[in-house]
Amino acid sequence: LVYKALYTTKTVDDMENIKNITIVGGEDGNPARLITELNPVKLEKDCEMALKSLFHGEVLNIITGKNDRIFFKENPGNVSVETDTPIEPSTKIQVIYVPEGYYDTTAQLISVIAVEIRKKLRRGRRNKDPMIVTVSEESGLVNIELNELFILAGETHFTLLTPWKFLGLERSQNKKFTIPNVKYNKTCSPGFVYASIVENSYINGNLSRNLGVVPIKGAGSFYESSYPKYVPINIKEFSKVLIELRDL
Repeated sequence: LVYKALYTTKTVDDMENIKNITIVGGEDGNPARLITELNPVKLEKDCEMALKSLFHGEVLNIITGKNDRIFFKENPGNVSVETDTPIEPSTKIQVIYVPEGYYDTTAQLISVIAVEIRKKLRRGRRNKDPMIVTVSEESGLVNIELNELFILAGETHFTLLTPWKFLGLERSQNKKFTIPNVKYNKTCSPGFVYASIVENSYINGNLSRNLGVVPIKGAGSFYESSYPKYVPINIKEFSKVLIELRDL
């Protein structure tokens, strides 16, 4: 995620005293975060800040170390098991890692998961793909068929580091199942811009220094406010401003 934001400060009683700041992220390996250096500022009057526009690039939906793992067990003979009960404890849990990146659709992401599992288990014993993925354009569903494979999902310790909740899968699976084929380049979710010098306001019940709420699109977008909302600045002396784009 790379973004550019244009911010404006103004005094409450002097509409002519306007200063524009253009910021291009990121900072410390996080492209959604930036600390900008300014000449020391000392505000003599009450001032406000507003978000005028923001551009961001692709938003990664698979992030290394956060949701890139797929846990599974081999299930020889396709033994029927309850999907909320793990198969024999003696069966070894295996893991593959999904490459970090932005995936346009659920189908694209599931197909990559299938390829990684196939590579992991390609050791001369399988005649059939462990995970077969087909897409129905008519129904908008991704069809997944598992062969001698048990996908672990839903249980807390198999959810935190996996993309299954994001993909809408809430239970472990060992047969056939379907999930919606979401087109992430057409979806939009709210995010907010954090600014370290503005006063606190409530976001999801928590106090945070919120400069504005913006639409976030998976493939990237440009947002411009026709009527910028000014937020009071409550830090009167500063030479740095931390700006961060966060999800809700």
